[in-house]
Amino acid sequence: MTSANFLLNNSNYTHSCLLINLNATVSCALSASDSCSRLAATNNTVESLVNKYNAKIIEVNVLYTVIEKTGGKAEIQQLFEELEAFGILQFVRSGSVSITRSKYEQLSDVTMC
Repeated sequence: MTSANFLLNNSNYTHSCLLINLNATVSCALSASDSCSRLAATNNTVESLVNKYNAKIIEVNVLYTVIEKTGGKAEIQQLFEELEAFGILQFVRSGSVSITRSKYEQLSDVTMC
């Protein structure tokens, strides 16, 4: 690291990223048609949460569903808590990344690879 800057909350955009892997199997002992109905209802509920929080469904298959959400910590935490009911298999959350709101920002001599 060559330098560090102190940024005020109103002077920058700050976001985090959440990747979450949900269990896509139905764990209740229902008949085949009831299981399909239950799975469809669950998928609709997950999809409505994804839309509510402006998240993205990255992958869907018979075993799991991967969801990506970027945004503020509070919004990411709310989505995580609502998705817990669907069986979280894995999750990872990045640290916060920020960029200034200033339209003039001095670039360093360091180039991005």
